[in-house]
Amino acid sequence: MPYCSTFSDFEAAAKLLWSMSSSDSSSSSTPRLLFNYRPSGKIDFKVTNDVSCFLFSTDQQSDLKNFEKLNIELMQMSCK
Repeated sequence: MPYCSTFSDFEAAAKLLWSMSSSDSSSSSTPRLLFNYRPSGKIDFKVTNDVSCFLFSTDQQSDLKNFEKLNIELMQMSCK
């Protein structure tokens, strides 16, 4: 599972994975965006469609705000 070095790389990978899954209506694997908070203060983000998977880990508050923005954008892409 490839780790993305920056949030912008993770965001680009997530949008690409989301757009590929939404354009291929015959695909049975729907994309998911997940996060996991660790007690050490780190947050792990993961986007997957059961075929491809991208990960990003951070301890920065700004990345959490960026994740919230990305989550809204991906929900809007799903509704179209």
